[in-house]
Amino acid sequence: LGQFMEGGLLLLTRKHVKSMAHLEAGQVSELEDLMSEVTTKLRGAYGSNPVFFEHGPGRGRGKSTCCVDHAHLNIFPADVDLMPLLGQFPGHEIGSLNELASLRDNDDDYIFVQHGDGTRTVHFSEDFPSQFIRREITRQLGYPERWHWRDYPGVAELRATYDRLQGGFAEHVSF
Repeated sequence: LGQFMEGGLLLLTRKHVKSMAHLEAGQVSELEDLMSEVTTKLRGAYGSNPVFFEHGPGRGRGKSTCCVDHAHLNIFPADVDLMPLLGQFPGHEIGSLNELASLRDNDDDYIFVQHGDGTRTVHFSEDFPSQFIRREITRQLGYPERWHWRDYPGVAELRATYDRLQGGFAEHVSF
């Protein structure tokens, strides 16, 4: 639930993993492949490369200020520019998801984003606001009232996404 637009997906691990930064090397490789597959499918179905993002918890925290304590990527095929907002926070570009492993012992929460152009950045803060990236994406898309999944469950968008993408992905089972 909580898909504020058609094409929104939530990718999570079957087994409990604290964040994507805690994946093992083989799992990271599979995640890279899956993200490439999802990008191709969503670009074909919606005409836009997706934005992937994760709010990851800092060291010693059960969860970040933004989400649950379980690895998951939010994915939306939205033409948005998140850098003006994210540029307000310390961070840097990364090339590979393997670089997320260095964030396992980071004190601050992090936000990982793969932007629509394929660049990847991580940003750090002690207290990102709840649903920070969702708020910005919905604002840029013109429906800021949809940012919170509790207030806007997005059932119609969920059903439309399911109908359009049904059977469109290979099964990924290793993590």
